[in-house]
Amino acid sequence: MKTILRRMGALLLALFIIAGTAQAQGPAKRVLLEQFTGAWCGWCVDGSVVIENLLAQYPNQLIAVKVHQGDGMEIPKVMADTLRPFVNGYPSGAVDRMLFSGQTTVAISRNAWPFYVGQQMAMTADVGVDISNVNFDPTTRKITADVTATFVKSVSGDLRINLIIVEDKVTGTGAAYDQKNFISGNPSFVGHPYYSKPAVIPGYEHRSVVRAYAGGVWGVKGIIPGVAQTGTPYTAKFSYTLPASYKADNVTLIGSVHKYGTASTAKQVLNANEVGLTKAIVKTEATIEKPAMLVAQSSKGSTEVTVKNLSSTATSVTLSVDAENSFMPDGWTATVEPATIELPANGTAKANVTLNTDGNQGYAIISVDAVPSDASVIGRLSRGYVYNMTPGMKYAIYNAHPRMNDHYGQPLKNRGGEFESKSIDLPLNAGFMAMYPASSFDAAIIAVHYSSRGAFGTNSAIVSQITEMLNAGKKVFIAGGLEAYNGIKSTSATPVTKAFFESKLGVTVVNDPVLRLQTNANGQITGVIPFQLQGVKDDAIGDGIDFLANDVTNLNTDPFIYFTDAFSINPDSKSSPVLFMDENADNVAGIRWQDGNAKLVMFTFDMDGITDEEVKNTIMNKTYTWLFSSASSVAEEGSDLSLLVQPNPFSNSAAVQFMISDPATQFVTFNLIDMLGRSVQNSLPVAVNMGLNNYVLKNNGLTPGAYRLVISGSNGKIQTVPVMINR
Repeated sequence: MKTILRRMGALLLALFIIAGTAQAQGPAKRVLLEQFTGAWCGWCVDGSVVIENLLAQYPNQLIAVKVHQGDGMEIPKVMADTLRPFVNGYPSGAVDRMLFSGQTTVAISRNAWPFYVGQQMAMTADVGVDISNVNFDPTTRKITADVTATFVKSVSGDLRINLIIVEDKVTGTGAAYDQKNFISGNPSFVGHPYYSKPAVIPGYEHRSVVRAYAGGVWGVKGIIPGVAQTGTPYTAKFSYTLPASYKADNVTLIGSVHKYGTASTAKQVLNANEVGLTKAIVKTEATIEKPAMLVAQSSKGSTEVTVKNLSSTATSVTLSVDAENSFMPDGWTATVEPATIELPANGTAKANVTLNTDGNQGYAIISVDAVPSDASVIGRLSRGYVYNMTPGMKYAIYNAHPRMNDHYGQPLKNRGGEFESKSIDLPLNAGFMAMYPASSFDAAIIAVHYSSRGAFGTNSAIVSQITEMLNAGKKVFIAGGLEAYNGIKSTSATPVTKAFFESKLGVTVVNDPVLRLQTNANGQITGVIPFQLQGVKDDAIGDGIDFLANDVTNLNTDPFIYFTDAFSINPDSKSSPVLFMDENADNVAGIRWQDGNAKLVMFTFDMDGITDEEVKNTIMNKTYTWLFSSASSVAEEGSDLSLLVQPNPFSNSAAVQFMISDPATQFVTFNLIDMLGRSVQNSLPVAVNMGLNNYVLKNNGLTPGAYRLVISGSNGKIQTVPVMINR
């Protein structure tokens, strides 16, 4: 069966709220995304998938192009000299050439594109951009066009106008055009559109390639005065001779207005627009009437898709279910009827999406693609998503790698009862989570492997969902070696992700991530670096854990940990350390966090490096025992005390956590009673306040066996809980 893109699918549909703000009046705000890429860049195909998904989501608000370096499509000196300071790696991209708060370079990671594209779309456009008087002489191949800027708000500064020449579907032969593909056969990307494609793709169609900046990279100055007046059109005339090898029918023109500054971080694009050179661009918008379906097993359901023509050119549109961007369990099928619709200029047409399920429980993400199919136009893809989840689920296991379910999902299901019957494996996908919010479940288990790094930590929409879940008093478990770093310090970090870690959880990362493997000069993995993973003494989860992680012998078959983060806990945090690593208690590898009924556990590593199944099961069992223990493990009517003892049974000591609901300060005593009813250990009164309190119960030479712990409050309330002492 097909699997939805693990990283990019998680980014798709990430910004309903931010990007959904409509402009009541004034020019439309269109965002210019310039991806920096090359045929030699094996990860750049993943960037192309992100762009395709964003364009399908925002067909009329996003303009995306590719700026090549080091291959047959490079514009001499543009990347090597002018734009190079923008770039922090490949693929990366500039969103309106903005330097966003917390970023060190204008070009940002593809994981962050959805957030910042949405943020820019929500901005009010101060200037409208029009492209007119477009002419192409097929004999001389000369292009002429006017780009006009009309301001609706007075803007001052060095303001410039530009025309960008873009060619779509560029092909060629040899290394300068053959696209490298690092996703080919990569087991971490099963189901990715490029997984089954070769490692080098000959004849690759390079999309939206920038062929020239007709006004230079920074645009033409002197057309717009230092203070632009509202309502006054400022027009720049451009000409460009199209080389004979460029296909005129595939060429589009992008007009843009810039604010220029001398620093590489001060060259903002204010707005942009685009037209076709010889063909009209036809953009459509696909809207699903009821995207969140509730089709049970062995049932059938349908919903309506409306396709809107955003242009003044009538066209035929082909509708289909895109298998590469869809997920359905084996035995489920989806269809769209009719497959072809006639779309009038500025009009709409409708079709039906039907889902048939079998007896399997599960979920579906159905990608419905609408593509103008007339050869006389440049048709732009639009996409709508239909979602389905079988009802009645309580425990969501979000996996960004198939192996993660074995580590975290299965131990949860092994607890039996509802944990088994009402747990469901779900994608770490913001679009799906928008339809079925995480807060609608009792618990969320989130596991991210290195190959999908950032799928949680850099995704603002998913992080916001988990924040809402904690605010609703739910339970959350997160594991991932780079999620904290990516969410706090990386170029993909956003204000939302930083706030989650630094403010909500009260943690930060100590330094850069620690590499836990060895590589040679070619980047091949030659060995792993073991490290000690130790539990915090007397902690409900960590006590007794002491294990050498990454102690693997076969690099071809044994999974292992690539990187780890180290947490530092802020003084006012509600987080407590659970595990530390490298025999350094300051390098926190796991935390538990509690605020009222809400609980969270997070590990800055994944279980791939824990080869001992008994140790792995112990860690997860203790984690889930703490996470799912209610605040009141002994329910006595009218009591304002509630308590939890972990571990239980214990040998040397146990952590006692208890909640006080009475706002007045009171004193409590802890009395241990044996099976004969004798008080064998009694504490002095301990002053406590409302909220979560802690006490360490020690075994002071007591005989192994069963006991009762009695907590007595100075207000006369009493609670008891059975405890067991081991040898």
